This record gives sequence, structure tokens and C-alpha cells, in this order.
Amino acid sequence: VLAATARAQFFGRLEFPSTSPGQPTGTISTKTNSIGPFMPMVTRIGTVSKKSSSASKNDEKSYSDQPIRMNAAVIIFCLVYRDIDKLTSCGKAFSYTLPVMLSLMDDVRSINQALGALMLLSFVEASSRIENNEIPSFIENSSSIITKSLENAIQLSSRQDATFLTTICLAQSEWLRLLFNWIPLASKSSLRPTTVHAWMSKAASDNLVAVRKQVQMGGKDKNDELIVGALVAGIDPLLADLASLPNAATIEIARVGLSAILPLIGWRGMSMESRSIQIAALAGLLSLLSGAYPIMTHHGTKIMTEVLILLDRSDKDAIFMRDTDQADKSS
Repeated sequence: VLAATARAQFFGRLEFPSTSPGQPTGTISTKTNSIGPFMPMVTRIGTVSKKSSSASKNDEKSYSDQPIRMNAAVIIFCLVYRDIDKLTSCGKAFSYTLPVMLSLMDDVRSINQALGALMLLSFVEASSRIENNEIPSFIENSSSIITKSLENAIQLSSRQDATFLTTICLAQSEWLRLLFNWIPLASKSSLRPTTVHAWMSKAASDNLVAVRKQVQMGGKDKNDELIVGALVAGIDPLLADLASLPNAATIEIARVGLSAILPLIGWRGMSMESRSIQIAALAGLLSLLSGAYPIMTHHGTKIMTEVLILLDRSDKDAIFMRDTDQADKSS
């Protein structure tokens, strides 16, 4: 009921009947032929009079015109999933969550996309706690559309706030990891392992291409934060899952991965973001070495060159920081 109410409030479909003469002020009158005042109202075009249509016009604005509806719905849905421990309850809540979540992730504003991704993260966390012998039908039926929505959201937010991009990348990697973990149980499902593996490879490849474009722009306009968010939340988890497959599934994206990751290993700077980029890039490189091992011997020279340059720069930075600390103490 709470999830249904949140969806109805989000789309502006709550029905609050006017107070009848015999009712005390502040109570809500219910209709005998209605299923409740808090359920979504669906009205066919042309069946409502102009008077009632104009009267309810202010109550039927979309969530974009009244952001309070969006914020309330996101908070409620995230709280609903916190205590769910049964598959049937999770499926019912997800049926109400899906239209709200997709509406937000398909929005043009990055903050709305991030809120939709946050709802998906809550659902994934709840689904991970539930044990089941088969992949749930509601996950299987919505897998394609959610994957596509996440892909589009990342493309739109790739140059926006780093927090929003990190949230969406994390939602994408956790969603695909959920499907990846459900694959061994999908014996009777139409969702095949090759399909999920292809989605993971495409997501990793697209994110690597986006990071490579950010590398070409250098460390300006807070690119450091965007790059480290995409690496830690999106690219590294996907590459780690692909590296665990026995068929060297990362070979197809190995060249794209090296062209994006090797410049990041030699990323200049002494800030926390720069160091995080170097460490995250090394983690991604390890996954590439494991997942595309048949061809990595052909790139050994340039890989070792970047790693040795990083070690040399790290030693020089450590000496510089030590001398600086000693100079500060002596003064």
C-alpha cells in the first residue's frame, strides 16, 4: 500500500474527495465504488467534465513541476526495500517502483537520473538478500529496459557532477552484477548468460571510452573526480566480474581498456583524486591482465613502462613530501 501510494503521489494521481457535510473537518471521504483514496487514479480522456478537470488541474502536475513529489517518492521507496525479505513482497514493491525509477533515469537532469539510480540500488540490495532457486520473472522481464536506461543516463551525465555520475555507474555495475549472479539459476529462463556477459562488456567498453575522452581533456573542470568515480564505481567492478569468466571475455575490450587505463596509471598530481585514479587504474589493469591474458603478452612493454614510471614518480613524490615535512618541523 505504501509503494502504491508513493507511485500515485509521484504521478499526481492521488484522490482526495471533498469533505461531506456530515464529516468532521480534516477527514477524507471515501467512495463505495472505489478501492481506496490512496490508489492511483486512471481516467479516460473525455470522461471527466470540464469543471472537474479544471478543479483538479493543480493536483495533477507532474513531478518535474512539483519536486516535493519526487523527493518523497524516492525516500519512501528506499525505505520500503530496507525491510523486505520475501520474494513476493519484493516483486510487488518493484512493480510500483519500476515506472517511477524509469521516469527519473530517462530524465534529462542528472540529479533526477541519480535519484532513479539510487532507487535501483535499494532494490538490488533487497534482491541480493533473498535466496531463490530461479531468477525472478520481474527481474528477467525488466532486465533489458533497465540496462538500456542506465546506459543512456551515463551518456547524459558523463560531464556533469561527479556525485551523480558515480551513483549511476554504481547502480549499473550492481545491477549487472545481480544479473550475473542470477545466471547460474536461470536454467528455465530466456535470459541467457551470453546476453548478460555482452551487456557487461558493452557497459565496460562505453565507460572506458568516456573516461578516455575525459583523459584527453586533462585534469581541469573537476575531471579528476569524474574519472575516479567512473573507475571505482563502474569500470573496475565490471572488469573484475568479466575477468572471473573462464573464456577470457575481456579480450574484445582489451585494446580499448589499455588505451584508457595506461594514461591514468601515469596521471600527474599529488591530490587525493590523482592518487585514487592511479590506484583504481592499477586495479583495472589487473582485471584486464587476468581477463585478456592470451593477448596481454603483446602489450607487455608499454604496460611495464607505465608501471615503472609510476613507481619512479611515487618515489620522488615520497622524497619531496618527506623533505617538506622536515623543513616545516625545522622552521
